[in-house]
Amino acid sequence: MVLEQFLREEMQEQMNVKVGKSLFQRILNSFSHATKINSAVTDVEGKYIFTSQQGDCEFCQLVKSSSAGLARCRRSYAQGGVHAIKWKEPYFFKCHAGLISWVCPISHRGKHIGNLVCGQVRMWQPTELHYSWINDFAEKNELDAELLMDSFNEVRLMSTIDIQAAADLALIITSYMDLSGADIFDFHRKLRKVGSWIWGENKKKKDVDNRIDLFDSEQDMSILGSRIFAETRNCNIEEAKKLLEQLVMQMFIQSKGRLELIKGRSLEFLSLFTRMSTKYGVKFGEVIRLSDLKLKEIDDADTVDKVVLWLLSVGNTFIDVIAKKK
Repeated sequence: MVLEQFLREEMQEQMNVKVGKSLFQRILNSFSHATKINSAVTDVEGKYIFTSQQGDCEFCQLVKSSSAGLARCRRSYAQGGVHAIKWKEPYFFKCHAGLISWVCPISHRGKHIGNLVCGQVRMWQPTELHYSWINDFAEKNELDAELLMDSFNEVRLMSTIDIQAAADLALIITSYMDLSGADIFDFHRKLRKVGSWIWGENKKKKDVDNRIDLFDSEQDMSILGSRIFAETRNCNIEEAKKLLEQLVMQMFIQSKGRLELIKGRSLEFLSLFTRMSTKYGVKFGEVIRLSDLKLKEIDDADTVDKVVLWLLSVGNTFIDVIAKKK
């Protein structure tokens, strides 16, 4: 199965992901409000997943407005994470732009999955050498050198004691993330995988318009649904899940990648799977409980990729329920 290993998680776990993300966002906001320092969660490549409401300082925003500057920042975060996981404690470093940052590693089930990045601050007054670097950087990246210089002077100046105290708090936060499972990273990984799959499969097929014209949504969905459940009842779980992927891809194509259309089709999909589950021996109360859970989830999906992940997760859940009944 192309996606099975990424989609075994039930929808209740996805609800926990949302609760977890909301809680982590609140913690980041509280940390930044108390310390007046920006904090962000990145993946191991240094790319932001989410950040505190405070956001980057003006100087960092200017630096990251350059593609070269952004790439260097991400490398700094990624390299800091490598050192932090090695020593299992906050890793302090001077970034390529001359500011002080620190990274606390985030682990999940013994694997390094991301970083909590805090900063960026100054510990000393800028020197002539640093002003020279700012001028050179501004010239190479077509930025306003004077604005860059002024924004650097506005970066918060902190003492060693204050920085160490903030780093200790950051380490407590990452320890909490580790204990709570940090399932948000799994969710983003799955989302990226699903996104690559749906757009990759769609790109392979040159006759999209023709296939849309030929696609009788209700008839094809019903036929595929019946085949999915028949294969499940015959213990051909792998074949059932291949058919599920085919069904979801047809729904994506029929919706032409438009969010509201595919969300509407998703409700029909849920209705079909609810009826089929009852037909194949799942108790009505259990079906209703599963359906209510899924309905709560689809309302929150704000991208096509999330809807597709929802569809695959729902389908896998019902297939697993039918298989257990068998």
